[in-house]
Amino acid sequence: MKPFLVVLLIFACCTALEADVFPSIDFTQPSVVAQWKSDHDVSALKHTPEGMEITITGGDPYISGPSVGLPQGMLLWAEIRLKTARPGSGQLFYYPKGTGANEADSVKFPVGAGDWQTVRVPLPPLGPDTVFRLDPPGTRGTVTVSGISFSERVLLKEPDWPKPEVPSFTGGSVSLTSGNLKLTHAMDRFGSFTLSVFGKNTARGLANPVFGYFANGNLRWQNADSITGAKAEKTRDGIRVTATLRDADGARWNLDQDFRSDAKGGISVRSSVQVDADREVVFLPLFMLFPGAGSFGESKTQAMFAGLEYLGENEPSSSEKDIVGPQSKRQVPDSVKMTFPLMTVCSDNRYVALAWKRDDRFSAVFDSPDRLFQSGGHVMGVIYPGSNGMNRVEGNLLPYKGELLKAGETLTLSASLTGGTGTDAVPAVKDFVQRYGLPPLPPSGSWEEYAKTATAGWLDSGIRVGNRYRHAWPGSFGEGAAADAALWMDYLAALSPDSATQKRLKQAAKGAVALVPPEQLHNSGVGHIRTPAAALVYRQAVKAVESARAEGYATLRRFQSDGDVLYNPPADGMDLSTTNPGRATNGLTASVLSNLLEHAQFTGDAALRKAGLDLLKKLDRYDGSVPRGAQPWEVPLHTPDILASAYLAKAYIIGYELTGDRQFLDRAVYWAWTGVPFVYLASPTQPVGDYATIPVFGATYWTGSWFGLPVQWCGLVYADVLYRLNRYDKNVIWKRLADGIAISGVQQTMPVGEDPQRQGLLPDSFQLRTAIRNDVHINPATLQSQAILAFGKPAVYGTAVFFKNGATVHAPGGITRHEDAVDRCRFTVNGWSKEPYQIVVTGVARKPRVLVGNRPVSLSGVNTYDVKTGVLVLTLKGKATVLVQTADSK
Repeated sequence: MKPFLVVLLIFACCTALEADVFPSIDFTQPSVVAQWKSDHDVSALKHTPEGMEITITGGDPYISGPSVGLPQGMLLWAEIRLKTARPGSGQLFYYPKGTGANEADSVKFPVGAGDWQTVRVPLPPLGPDTVFRLDPPGTRGTVTVSGISFSERVLLKEPDWPKPEVPSFTGGSVSLTSGNLKLTHAMDRFGSFTLSVFGKNTARGLANPVFGYFANGNLRWQNADSITGAKAEKTRDGIRVTATLRDADGARWNLDQDFRSDAKGGISVRSSVQVDADREVVFLPLFMLFPGAGSFGESKTQAMFAGLEYLGENEPSSSEKDIVGPQSKRQVPDSVKMTFPLMTVCSDNRYVALAWKRDDRFSAVFDSPDRLFQSGGHVMGVIYPGSNGMNRVEGNLLPYKGELLKAGETLTLSASLTGGTGTDAVPAVKDFVQRYGLPPLPPSGSWEEYAKTATAGWLDSGIRVGNRYRHAWPGSFGEGAAADAALWMDYLAALSPDSATQKRLKQAAKGAVALVPPEQLHNSGVGHIRTPAAALVYRQAVKAVESARAEGYATLRRFQSDGDVLYNPPADGMDLSTTNPGRATNGLTASVLSNLLEHAQFTGDAALRKAGLDLLKKLDRYDGSVPRGAQPWEVPLHTPDILASAYLAKAYIIGYELTGDRQFLDRAVYWAWTGVPFVYLASPTQPVGDYATIPVFGATYWTGSWFGLPVQWCGLVYADVLYRLNRYDKNVIWKRLADGIAISGVQQTMPVGEDPQRQGLLPDSFQLRTAIRNDVHINPATLQSQAILAFGKPAVYGTAVFFKNGATVHAPGGITRHEDAVDRCRFTVNGWSKEPYQIVVTGVARKPRVLVGNRPVSLSGVNTYDVKTGVLVLTLKGKATVLVQTADSK
C-alpha cells in the first residue's frame, strides 16, 4: 500500500462566508426591541443601552420576534450575548414563518449567573423567513440580552476511513494470557492484535490507524504506512509495543502501548503518544477494539455503553427508537453523558469489555454494529481530542477544529480489557465495579443541615398551600391532602432539638393529616415512594389493611393472561409504543406487579399472595433482558429505564420475602445490577456528579433528551430498592450505592434562602457542568425517605420476614429480628414516634400469645387479631420488644 497522505487547504475547500452575509439581531437598538413580543410569563420587554431587558414572572417564560433572513442550506452558529442574576437553562426555538415552535426544532443552553457571557449554539440549515423564539433562563427577575449573531458552522471533511486490516502474524507474534483472555500481537505491526475469550477469537485491534492534524493551516491525514520501526516484545509481565511515525511536516510521533496481565484476570492497557513539534490534532486513535471482526461478526445478544446505550439482541446503537434527530447520534458523545467509562458487547455466550480511567481530554467511540470503519463487527475505542458537547457535532469522529498537542507533551490512556462468559452486560458491569471500585461518598453536610433544609421544604416553600401540599412547584400541580407530608413533618419534629421548630412541624402535620380519610392514610401522598407508615403512625392499621386488600384485587385486574400489563395509548396524545415490539415491557409490568405484591405482603391475603407469585413466575420470561419502559406517561416504551431496574428488583425481592425461594433473590440481584449503568460512578464534575442518576437512555416523546441530565428522584426510587436488597444480599455495593444516590440528592436540593419558593425541594433535573437546578422542584418526601438512611437515622418504616415462622412484621421504624422458630418470632421495633403507634404482623396462623417486653398483651381494643386473615395489629410506644407465640405452644 502506498502512503495515504491528504493535504487540505482550509481556505480553499471550506472558506466561511463573510460576516455581512448574515443578519444579526441587535437589541441595543430600540427599533429592534420594539419588534419582539412577550408571549408567556414575561411582564415586560424594555430597551436599555445594554440591550433588551426581559422581566420574568413565571416558570415558562418566552418571547418571539419577527422573521429573519438566513442563507439557505448552510449549517449555522448562533451566538447569544446575555447576562442574568440567576443561573438557569435557556432555549432557542427556530421555525418557518407561519408555523409554530416545537421541541425537536430547538436547542437548549446553560447560562451562569453574573456578568456578560456569550453562549454559542449550533443550528441546522434554516433559510429566509425564520422565526426565533427565545426562552430566557430563570423563573423570576430580569435577563438582559444584547444581541444574537449568526455565522457559518464549518465541518471538517472526513477522509475515506480505511477498513481495519486483518491482523497478520507472518513476521512473528507474542502472546499474553490473563484469566479468560489471550492477546496475540504481531511483532512487526503496531496495533495488529487479536483478543480471544476462553480460547475463541473475539476481537481485534486497529492495525492500520489514520492520524489527522493541522500544520501551517493545512489539514493533513497520514496512515499506518507512515509508521516505522514497529516492534512488539515480551516483558516480564506483558507485552510492550513501540513505533515511530514521521509526519509530512517533519515531526516525529512516538507511539507506545503496554499490555499487562492483572490480578483480576484482565489485561491492563497503557497507550501513550508524544510528538516533538506542536500539532493541532483532529484525530488520534489512542486505542481501538473491534469485537466480532473476524469472529461473530455484527451479531450480539446485548451491548452496553454506560450512560448512553443498553442494546438488546442485534439492536443497532444510535438508533431513533428512543430519541430522534441529531441527538440520537451517540458514536462519539459529549463526555458528560457517560456515567462511567465502560463499553461491552456480548455474543456467542461470551462478552468482551473495554474500560478506562476517565480523562476528558479523550473521546469515547462506540458503534454497534460498526458503521464508522466497516470492520464487520463492532467498534469500541478512545480517541483524542475530547468531546465536550460544543467542540464537535456529537457522533462525528472529527471536531470543528484541532486540539493543540504541545511538543514533548505525552498523552496517556490507562485502560483495561476484560471478558468472560455471559449473554448480557451485567458481568462486565460487575467487573468494572470490582476493578475500579465505587467513588467516595460525596460531601453531604450534617444531618442537622439537611433536616433544616427538608423542614423549609415542607413548611416554607411553594409546595405548601395551608394544610394541603403539591407534588412539585411551579407548574400545574394541584394541592391536595397528603398523609406522607404529615408523616415526614412528624418525623422531623421527633428528631429536632429545637422546640420552636418542633412546634411548627407538629402543627403543620396535625393540619395535614386531618384532611386525609382514615382509610386512605396508607396510600395518600405526594412522594414517589409510598409505604403504609402513615396508617401505622396515626393508628389506622385495620382500615389500611382492608383498603390495601381491595386495592390489591383491583390491581390484579390489570394483568393479561400472559402476565403482562399493557400500555394504552392516550386517545388524543402520542402513542409511545410505536418503536417497541408491542404494548408491554418488563418495566411497566413490574411497576404494577411490585405494587400488587406489596399489597399481598401487607395484608397477608393468601389469594393475593398466590396470584402475585404466579405472575412473578411469568415475569421470568424477561430474564437477562434490558430494563425498559417504566415511565409510559412521557418516555417511549422501548427506552432503557432505571425505574424498570428498580421495579423488577423490588418485585423479586418481595417474592423472595414471601417464599424464601433463592431463585427470586438471584433475579432481584440481576435486575439491581442492570440499574448501575444509570449511576455516575466516574463523573466529570464535582462536587455534584458522582452518584447522580440518569433516568432513561432516551428522551421525553423522543425529543427531550435525558442523556447527561440527572433526574435524582428516579435514582432515589432505585436506592430504596437497594437498601432493601442489602438485607439479603450482602454485597457491599448496594448500601454504598444507595447512600451515594441519597447524598447526591441532598447536594442537588435547593438550599435554604436561595429561592423562597424552591428552598428544600429537589429539582426535577440537574445540569452537571453548570450546577443549574431545573424546574420543576419536587417535595422533600422522596429524598427524605432515603436521606435518613444515608445519615444513619431511624427508618421511618420497616418490614421483617420470619421465614421459619411464616410471619412478616410491618412497623413505623426499624425492626431487629431476635428469634425465628416454627412456633414463635421475637423482634424489637425501634419506633421513632413519640406517640403510640401500631404494627401489623401477617401470617399468624393461629391466635397467638403476645408479650411486649415481659408483659402479656390482651388481643382486644387497640390490639386485635383476625383469625380469618391471620393479621395481628398491636399498639406500641417507643422501642418495644415483642414475642408472638402461637397459642398451643409451650
